[in-house]
Amino acid sequence: MVNKLKFSDLFSISRKKRSKQNEIQQNTADVYWIQYVVGIIASLSMTISGLQLTWFGPALVQLKDETLSPIHVVSSSESAWINSMLQLGAVPSPFLGSFLANNIGRKNGLLLTTIPNIISCLLIFFVQNIYMLYAARFICGISVGIVFSTLPVYLSEISSPKIRGIVATIGSLTLPVGTVGQFILFPLMTIQTNSLITLILVIIQGIGTFFIPESPYFYIMKNKEKQVEKSLKILRRSDNVSNELLQLQKGWENENQIKDTSFFQIFKSKVNQRALIIISVTMVCQQMSGPLVLLGYISAIYVDSKIPISSYAGSILLIASFAIATLSNAFFIDKCGRRPLFITSTILTGICAILTGVYFFCEKLYTVEIVREYYLFLIITLTIYILSAGGLIALPYIFASELFETKYRATASSLLSVLGSILGFITIQAYEFIQDNFGREYIFWYFGLVCILGTLFSIFWLPETKGKSFSEIQAEMNKTVNNSTDKNDDTV
Repeated sequence: MVNKLKFSDLFSISRKKRSKQNEIQQNTADVYWIQYVVGIIASLSMTISGLQLTWFGPALVQLKDETLSPIHVVSSSESAWINSMLQLGAVPSPFLGSFLANNIGRKNGLLLTTIPNIISCLLIFFVQNIYMLYAARFICGISVGIVFSTLPVYLSEISSPKIRGIVATIGSLTLPVGTVGQFILFPLMTIQTNSLITLILVIIQGIGTFFIPESPYFYIMKNKEKQVEKSLKILRRSDNVSNELLQLQKGWENENQIKDTSFFQIFKSKVNQRALIIISVTMVCQQMSGPLVLLGYISAIYVDSKIPISSYAGSILLIASFAIATLSNAFFIDKCGRRPLFITSTILTGICAILTGVYFFCEKLYTVEIVREYYLFLIITLTIYILSAGGLIALPYIFASELFETKYRATASSLLSVLGSILGFITIQAYEFIQDNFGREYIFWYFGLVCILGTLFSIFWLPETKGKSFSEIQAEMNKTVNNSTDKNDDTV
């Protein structure tokens, strides 16, 4: 006799399915939370970098004040050197970061950044002359360069493929915590007090970093199977990690088929060449589309435009927009994917840059008083400009940590950081040159042109890495390169 399925049984089955799904989701959340915590602790180094990067702006106000400056009142030439010293320190340091990451570990490389930061804070706290400030800024630049090259690699390697995009953006999320905090709180304290508070935060960051696990990929590189297993068990909150361990070993064996592991090998492989082109172009878009440079010049823009809003309030608005942009990346990067986010970011940033240029062009055609009536247009376009640039800011570092084989990731991130520093310097110089010789509107049209070219590149060249393991990404990169080679052979 066949049992008939009652109508009420359908609800019972549905409830069981839902409870199973909820149980799976709960188990997944239980597995992933430790990776978020480890990522946040490691990314405290990026918060410290944010404090160091924005130190100069509020510090300059005190250094120019006879009663507040701990040394003499600095000249324009001296202030320029103070500002540029961090960039000078950051240029060679990514190579040091790559060396440390590949030889003593990603985690230990981040841990060692506390040393130059502590020295920098102590030099500023006991500052007696301008040369101590120069040295302090150069030394903290070394730390910033190492963090920017090492942290993205560490975050991508500790995370599961399904949440790698979110974990990888934690560094970008913690950066504005430092930048916004420094900008808001620095005016309330002296330079020495600020250095003391920064010193305390650096020590806290060092203690936290000491207790987090090393990247399992680093241990794979060093053939330390027990440490790989131990690291995976902590990060996955499971004793059964044999399948993932086997995957890592197979992936490393495939990568090790290439005997030449020298620095220059990264330029020889066609897959690496394609990856280098991708991260280089995305970094060009990040630096030469203007959002990072704009944050340094926004006060001057508001003052020159004579709009009825203080430069301090305007700067806070844009820095807050920068924070929102980086926070939103954590949601969009794994929901929408890397490629759609980058394309959308370049399109919106380009449109806003062009419209901002139109506003400044109108300032030349009409009197400032007439254009001032439309100041909200300027504020809105600049705000959306920064908001939409979130993908441009975060994704180059994520691509550098995903598109390369394990042994080349640290090197790729280092090359990217150096390129970013050089391009940032060029963009600042271009800003000054174009503004003085042609006008501010041409700067923003130049930014818009970079975004247009970046959009075209991302449509035809940018891969999608959302939810894929490193092995799958490498397989797809190899397939793309091989298909391209076959087509070229066919046309010959």
